[in-house]
Amino acid sequence: DYQPFPESSPFFERLAEWLDNVRDDETSQQLLFEFVPWLLFIGRREMETMYRAAFTGPITRWIIEDAQLDLADPDLPKEFTNAVRETYFGSLAGMDVGGFFRVNGLAGQSDRPDFRALSRFADFDTFQDEISDDGFRRVVAIEDMVGTGTQMLEASPVLEHLAPTSVLICPIVVAPAGVETWLTNLKKPRTNLAFSPL
Repeated sequence: DYQPFPESSPFFERLAEWLDNVRDDETSQQLLFEFVPWLLFIGRREMETMYRAAFTGPITRWIIEDAQLDLADPDLPKEFTNAVRETYFGSLAGMDVGGFFRVNGLAGQSDRPDFRALSRFADFDTFQDEISDDGFRRVVAIEDMVGTGTQMLEASPVLEHLAPTSVLICPIVVAPAGVETWLTNLKKPRTNLAFSPL
């Protein structure tokens, strides 16, 4: 999937140009060079795999817990399917959730909001009434990448307003700074927000 600009030179030439950004500082060049193996490229197939893993991992565990499903119940698959139908999915801050829906076979929800935008422009009570009237009992806010966590802070007004409705924030990939933002600014006792990144 990785497609550099058509006019880009081969990798080793681009690497040399990148290291030349700090040509007067050999120590920085060495650090940049050692950093190369830590760079992560996530293509379409990798992201689809992570969408499945997020749904079958942290999201499924959270739905089972929130819906208080009994793992020993012979009707668990049916009960879980119903609980998923009662779960409203949206993007934390602009991720195209259509791919997430397709990969995980989710249907029945035509609105796929961006909770950060809703926090800026929506009437919170109207939004809460709409999802409640449509039979949703819980909300999952997913995002492909959370860096510093600013988008979580910006989306939190509408998500916190949904209380007592439970909300899971599930980033697919999260940087340490994003986890720190959750811990210092959003994790509170007796809140409706939960955080479980993939």
